[in-house]
Amino acid sequence: MGWLADWGTLSFGEVSTLYLPALVTVLVYALNARSGIAVGNARRKHNVNPPTATGPPEFQRAFQAHNNNAEQYPLFLALMWVTAVLVNGVFAGAVGLFWVAMRHLYVSRYHQTGEGLGMYTIPAYHCLSAMSLAILLKIALSFAKDFGLI
Repeated sequence: MGWLADWGTLSFGEVSTLYLPALVTVLVYALNARSGIAVGNARRKHNVNPPTATGPPEFQRAFQAHNNNAEQYPLFLALMWVTAVLVNGVFAGAVGLFWVAMRHLYVSRYHQTGEGLGMYTIPAYHCLSAMSLAILLKIALSFAKDFGLI
């Protein structure tokens, strides 16, 4: 079957389309580091020692923003890389850059107030949905092609 036979046969041109998702992966690490450092700084500023997860509102916002992002990273990275390999690396990387921007703005906003976060979370969820749909469409088209339906 064609959809299995193609694994491991990326050409140089196809591999070069993975540079943008690779950059996005590094940016996700940087975003995680930034929010983790913010939690550490808030701990020191407000004398909240680990493993305590409660404290003044400023600490709580930094801590929760970091945790909320940490919950998103595995799903996002998995979807981005599957999209990059199966669908298109440039598409996955472009969607990934937008996702990272939205999550960066989310963390920044959460640190300030914790209100109005939907304007960043909803577009980020749309990114996950777009990549999921692209993967499903690619698989469906591949099956349809393999079985002579198209």
